[in-house]
This record gives sequence, C-alpha cells and structure tokens, in this order.
Amino acid sequence: MTRPVQPSVPDSLAVDRCTMPSVPSIAVSTESGQVLGLLVGTSWMSGHCFRVVRRPDGSFWGLAADRVRIQSLPGSG
Repeated sequence: MTRPVQPSVPDSLAVDRCTMPSVPSIAVSTESGQVLGLLVGTSWMSGHCFRVVRRPDGSFWGLAADRVRIQSLPGSG
C-alpha cells in the first residue's frame, strides 16, 4: 500500500503558490532556460502544482511547477 505524498507546507499555502498569473506568461525550463511555450493553466493534484503549457506546435504539456519558471510576456505587464 502506498501513502500519499504530503506537501511541505499546509495545503492552503501550497495551493496559493499554484495560481495563474494575472498577465499572459510563458513557461521557461529551469534546467535549460529554453522557452517551452505559453502558460495556459495551472492544476493542483495529489499535493503538487502543475503548469499547463501550450507548445509552439499547438499541443499541450503538463509540467511539475518546480521544472518551469514563469515569465510575463514582453509588453504585457
């Protein structure tokens, strides 16, 4: 039997960190610095925050929030 992974901060605080920015934003890889695409949503599942990114080819990608850095689109903020 497996146990759910608990966030290191209370759920209410952790969910607050998983919000959608108020301005259009892009997702950038924390590892490579490459622009991954347009941020189109966020999701909180099983104690973890995920970012939903629209890739340049039009497909969608769900990424763990700690793998991406969010940046405002130039001229949007």
